[in-house]
Amino acid sequence: MKIYICTPSNRAWSPLYGMSLLNLLAGLRKAGISHGYECRTGVSLLPSGRHEQLRTAIAAHCTHALMIDDDMQFSWEALEPMLPVAQAMGDDLAMIAANYVTKPGSALIQPTARDIAGDPLYSSRGPLVDVECVSKVGLGFALINLEFLKKVPRPWFECPWVWGDAEQNYGDNMGEDYFFCEQITAAGGLIAISHLASKHVGHIGEKVYTESDICNPDPELTFNALNALRRITMNNPAPSPSRHGVNIPDEPAAQAAALAPVPEAAAEPAGQTSETEGNETSAEANPEPSVDASQSTSVEPATEAEPSDADTDDTGAEDNKAEDGAPAEPSKKKGFFKK
Repeated sequence: MKIYICTPSNRAWSPLYGMSLLNLLAGLRKAGISHGYECRTGVSLLPSGRHEQLRTAIAAHCTHALMIDDDMQFSWEALEPMLPVAQAMGDDLAMIAANYVTKPGSALIQPTARDIAGDPLYSSRGPLVDVECVSKVGLGFALINLEFLKKVPRPWFECPWVWGDAEQNYGDNMGEDYFFCEQITAAGGLIAISHLASKHVGHIGEKVYTESDICNPDPELTFNALNALRRITMNNPAPSPSRHGVNIPDEPAAQAAALAPVPEAAAEPAGQTSETEGNETSAEANPEPSVDASQSTSVEPATEAEPSDADTDDTGAEDNKAEDGAPAEPSKKKGFFKK
């Protein structure tokens, strides 16, 4: 067995990748496995970069290519369980890979592997066997059989547009890794993952993401539903029904309520005075005419009293003062959420 390690890159490495690479190379050397390494920098088109590295590996007469992305954390223990499987199955096995997870972004954190039915496959759910056949998997840490690759029609990597439902999902590009898996399957090859190897691989982002970071294995819960859940949690701290360790609203009405504007009686943001406070300020700026206590023990409403000429002049003066220097009554709050 002769392995060619391929890393397409167009950015600065994380130190975790560099340390992982040193650990892997030391393990290969200790095991006496012939190997080479190439990091192709300046790769602006990932499909093109992967394609060129596999051609280089075939030209170097290697038996396998180990694809490793530059944002992966791994070790020799991740490759070690793959080697006996690749040797035992020979050309019947086109590729064996580690089942790492995606990084958070526009979608939920989930495994890259898909089972034969196309559903996400979780390596942390206690599989009965270490090796399992899959329909698709990411190429962040994948051992490719180069002898079988010669049977796969080109292009090996492409990002075709996949149309969706125009009303709900306009569509998106398929990843070059899933396209590669479809090409292998069309050529009659088998794709497998090692659950044991998957335990030694992580995806480097703001932290190293593994299956322990998957907060919701339910595929039907969308990213928008999680946003609605966060709003419900902010507005209603009471515990909601939980599933897989995450508070999830079971009723669609709960999500609709989370998206509705908060009533105006709710607490107002800091720096904004309420309507009551505004009335008090206005009252201080425009005081009612005082009444002599010796003449009356109660104060009659201003609307029922007959204002005298002096009172009218005083009131007008006060009104003029209010127009000149009194603060205007603050406008009512128009919504809770800031855009």
